[in-house]
Amino acid sequence: VIGVATALVCTLIGFPAAYLMKVLGPTRRSLLMVAFAVPLLMSYVIKIYTVRNLLGTNGVINHFLTASGLVSQPLEFFTLSYYGVFLTLTSVLLPFAVFPIFLSLDRIPASLVEAAADLGASRTRIFWTVIFPLSLSGVAVSLTFTFVLAIGDFITPELVGGPNGFTLGRIIFSQFGLGFNWPFGAALSTFMMMIVTVALALATRIRPPGKVTF
Repeated sequence: VIGVATALVCTLIGFPAAYLMKVLGPTRRSLLMVAFAVPLLMSYVIKIYTVRNLLGTNGVINHFLTASGLVSQPLEFFTLSYYGVFLTLTSVLLPFAVFPIFLSLDRIPASLVEAAADLGASRTRIFWTVIFPLSLSGVAVSLTFTFVLAIGDFITPELVGGPNGFTLGRIIFSQFGLGFNWPFGAALSTFMMMIVTVALALATRIRPPGKVTF
């Protein structure tokens, strides 16, 4: 569930960000690309600890909300739990959703957009009939990347999951590293591999149309 939710939210946020990079000028586009690329150069653990400081009952976000009087008690959504795992994975994996979508948008020939405009299509119709269908390959890669990385992650649930934030990756890690129950860990790993295989098979069915009609 966390893997699917992370993939969907990252893609929903990443598409507008990628589209914004597409329509901006060269200078602003470069600055926005650097803003998304710099986190990829940082250590994964450092990024998780950075988000971890924002979460928790006494974290920065809940402390600000309670101190400002916006809420009477800390919100569970910003605690170290399943919600914290979801928020951390979404923020850390967002660049993996933005860049594939941007590449698919950048490869759309400008002549197709101009032809649609010459035929009288509005901007909204151009987006839904030309731009979005031709960017489905990037959307598929975005969903696949973020889902696979989220479902197999065990570091994030270990650091921000709290006592109840057990995910499939965290359980597999505990079976191999702590419980020394390798047969059960291998069985869970096989189950995870089957899930990833099904996800990849579904992603291959998301493809741009062979013909664009206005």
